[in-house]
Amino acid sequence: IPSGHAVTAATYKSLPYHSIDDFTIIGQAIEFPFVMVTHPEHTIRNIPDLIKAAKERSEPILGGVPGAGTPQHLMLEYFSRLAGIKITVVPFRGGNQALTELLGKRLDFLVDPPVALIGQIKSGALRAIGVTGSKRYAPLPDVGTIADAGFPGFSVTSWMGLVGPAKLPAPIATRLNTELNALIAEPAVVERIHTLGSEPRGGTPDDFKALIAKDIARWTKVIADAGIERI
Repeated sequence: IPSGHAVTAATYKSLPYHSIDDFTIIGQAIEFPFVMVTHPEHTIRNIPDLIKAAKERSEPILGGVPGAGTPQHLMLEYFSRLAGIKITVVPFRGGNQALTELLGKRLDFLVDPPVALIGQIKSGALRAIGVTGSKRYAPLPDVGTIADAGFPGFSVTSWMGLVGPAKLPAPIATRLNTELNALIAEPAVVERIHTLGSEPRGGTPDDFKALIAKDIARWTKVIADAGIERI
């Protein structure tokens, strides 16, 4: 399952399943942050610049995301309230549309996974102004985190992991967790995961269950605080 599983649990009023109890949680596999980028001629060059502009500019700060109710959308709602600023979130039907608008200088910035942006950041077509994980993103070591900008502990990442059907026999679940952790530690697999802009994570079923529950609780609160209507 992807991290959107937690977003869905927070976004929908009711689902035909319980987002944790109706699965056997096996383990997390990968994790990656989101990257915030501007066009290279923009005056916003980092997160402090973004906050300053949001507080001082008369016109709204426009932040593009690849869809309403996506993790990127909720991340911006969460960050803007934490920073005490107003960001007008502009949802598109996918990251490519948002990128087109940004390069056309009709957005101030956008948020997307690094794999979708890293090539254009490296070429200079985009400027990375921040990453959303708890630590700096290895391929972009000079780009600060939101935590670096004065928000200790801030971390919003996307993840993927393995679950099975409810009531999967414990020996099978344990074996799958062991095999998953071994697989994502293999050098060739680690290299492939890095190529996709992610980091291998692994851990116990309880670790992954706690992560899912934490994200569901966080996004449920963000949606309530932002006044976003649940589906």
